[in-house]
Amino acid sequence: IPQASYDRTIKIMNGNLIDSTLLLEPNLETINVYRLRKVTWIIDSSSNVDSFRIEKKDTSQEIFFFGLEQSSHHKISAWGTVYPVIRKDTMFSYNIYWKMSGETTERKFDPKLAVISSSFAPMEWMIYIVYAILALLSFSVFRTAKKIAPVQ
Repeated sequence: IPQASYDRTIKIMNGNLIDSTLLLEPNLETINVYRLRKVTWIIDSSSNVDSFRIEKKDTSQEIFFFGLEQSSHHKISAWGTVYPVIRKDTMFSYNIYWKMSGETTERKFDPKLAVISSSFAPMEWMIYIVYAILALLSFSVFRTAKKIAPVQ
């Protein structure tokens, strides 16, 4: 039975100062994510982690097409939407650079995401295609309306 796809929230529960690891929820070696679904990272309110940034490793392909920008700025939350055309069961390696409350030291943690197949992919494709067509049509109508502006 295929699994339904859904958005994934990853909570940063705590940071370990000794080995720079993070305790994440869900607490899995590899966290499953789904094509065309949003992945959100947030810091739990009880965490000793103050802020973080996410960066793709050079050896890994990019799996987020929207939302997640690589940045040197630390945040308390971040999100990205997984590419629709990425092969299922693809591993994605990235680093979370994090700072502990009251410190300026940046630590690095290396979690894994796995893109798994989605049972709703065909319907989602149709929705995204319709949105793209509507966006292109509205842009086209706006450009046409601008050209036909009344002469003064």
